[in-house]
Amino acid sequence: MYSERFKAIEQRAIARPNNAEDLMDVKGFVDSAERLVEEIMVDVRRTRTQVMFLLDNAYTLTDTDVELNSKTFTWPARLGTNVCVNTEP
Repeated sequence: MYSERFKAIEQRAIARPNNAEDLMDVKGFVDSAERLVEEIMVDVRRTRTQVMFLLDNAYTLTDTDVELNSKTFTWPARLGTNVCVNTEP
């Protein structure tokens, strides 16, 4: 599930390092996470297209579906905010 993958990336990116080695590990992860996020976003865009098709063809989403899709589609913007907060001195 996309939201679980996004949450795992977010948790790792905002982790507070205990020492310099941990700091370098987090920095390396954040540097490489950009590629991973873009790969996930390709799938998310495809899924968004499929959801829009379903909505256009009178399929009604449950409240749970709407909440999950909202979180998934807005996650990249929220991640950027969280990572920026974590990098402030």
